[in-house]
Amino acid sequence: VLGQVNPLLLLLVVVAMGASSGKRFAEAGGQRASDAVAACAVGLAAGLKLWPTVLLAGSALAGRWRATRLGAVVAMSLVVVPMVAFGEVVGTLGAVRTVYRARESLSVSGRCGRGVG
Repeated sequence: VLGQVNPLLLLLVVVAMGASSGKRFAEAGGQRASDAVAACAVGLAAGLKLWPTVLLAGSALAGRWRATRLGAVVAMSLVVVPMVAFGEVVGTLGAVRTVYRARESLSVSGRCGRGVG
């Protein structure tokens, strides 16, 4: 069970589908509340794995822009906030710079740009 995230993703997707198509949320708080529940569930799922972002694209195609924005904000906050809190942004940017410099020094244009020697 350790490390198995797929059952949680399935639960979140089922909650999102139930909220977006069910009458229970629509009767309690209107369409806006059901869209918010669905967007938060999809955003949580997208924060854990990448494939649920396809559901956000479906929400955008359906014209539910508020739900799409909310889901994207939830997903991005689950990715960016821990990176900032634990200092991984600096480490990630440093790794990207290192790879870019290594690629630049191996290319012909990078070699010629530095000169011979």
